[in-house]
Amino acid sequence: MSGILLIGVVLLWVWMAVVIGQMLTSKFKDSWIKSLVTFVVTAALIPLPVADEIVGGFQFRKLCEQHGRKEVDYARAKGMTLIAGRVGGYQPVDGTLLAVSASRHTYLDPVSNIPIIEYIDYRVDGGWFIHALGISETNSPLTFSPSCGGYGDISSQGWLDRYQIKVIYNR
Repeated sequence: MSGILLIGVVLLWVWMAVVIGQMLTSKFKDSWIKSLVTFVVTAALIPLPVADEIVGGFQFRKLCEQHGRKEVDYARAKGMTLIAGRVGGYQPVDGTLLAVSASRHTYLDPVSNIPIIEYIDYRVDGGWFIHALGISETNSPLTFSPSCGGYGDISSQGWLDRYQIKVIYNR
């Protein structure tokens, strides 16, 4: 049901963007220029409701690229049994357009307690549009994944399975 509401809101916004574009060009005499300006104005207005998510998505992906699990050398721990540990809970990240939180994850050698795998897991809330609609329980972004890990092969569990790393969660 929420998907139908979202589609309806998107279609309404596209229609409004076209109408606004036509209103702004109603005084133009040359039909070619009028059509071109209407198209440009409409194209500029359509992504406006998710503009904060577009910008915030670039910031979020940059954090994931620089500090997320893509930088982890899982091959180094291939076949090992590690102890899972988490240093702190999710804390807010300053300097981002959207609400981003981060948590450091560590996997320790069970004998020496030395960190073998460490990365920062990031999560993000969506922008003002998804919050205003109120149709999402998690307020996840509409335009990109809300976490660095994703699902399947690129998730933490996917990497652990690929390199046959066993994890002890309770010591």
